[in-house]
Amino acid sequence: MRMLSQEVIDAQVLRGLEKNSPRMYDIISRRVPSFFQGVARNATGVQGGKLYRAVQNGEFSYRIYCFVKD
Repeated sequence: MRMLSQEVIDAQVLRGLEKNSPRMYDIISRRVPSFFQGVARNATGVQGGKLYRAVQNGEFSYRIYCFVKD
C-alpha cells in the first residue's frame, strides 16, 4: 500500500466537539450517575474536558490518511 495523502484535522475535530458539547452535557447530566459525570465529560470530549484540552494543546492529534493498494 502506498500513502497518497495525510492531513491533521485537529481544528475540524475541535469544532465538532464544541458543537456537540451542549448536547453531551445534557445527556451526561440526565443519564450518568453524578459521581461518574466528571469521568464521562473527560471521556466524551466536551468543551473544557481532558480530551478536548489535549487536542487543543497538541498533546493529542487526529489525522486522516488516504492509501491506495499497488
